[in-house]
Amino acid sequence: MAALDLEHTVLDLARLYESERPIDLDVLDLHARRMLAAVAAEDMVAASTAAALAKGVAERNATSVGSEAADAAVAADAAAEEEDLAAIAEAASGLRAGVSD
Repeated sequence: MAALDLEHTVLDLARLYESERPIDLDVLDLHARRMLAAVAAEDMVAASTAAALAKGVAERNATSVGSEAADAAVAADAAAEEEDLAAIAEAASGLRAGVSD
């Protein structure tokens, strides 16, 4: 998790400069990986937090985030509301696939 925290800081700094790929797509991938790490650790709080953050990023960037990624972020948040770690992991994997396109 410390490595993911460091990466988040780097992405925040990268936002200060233009890039070919929107930084928020990388932030969504980061949150998806946080969800997967939290699920592996059976940490519902961390998984739910990452899911909520991913949904917020996806909603804030609706024009640059594809529908597959946006739907996966919403699904992850819904799974977190249900406290379903397996569904969070599935949605996180879908989110990673959606942002890699």
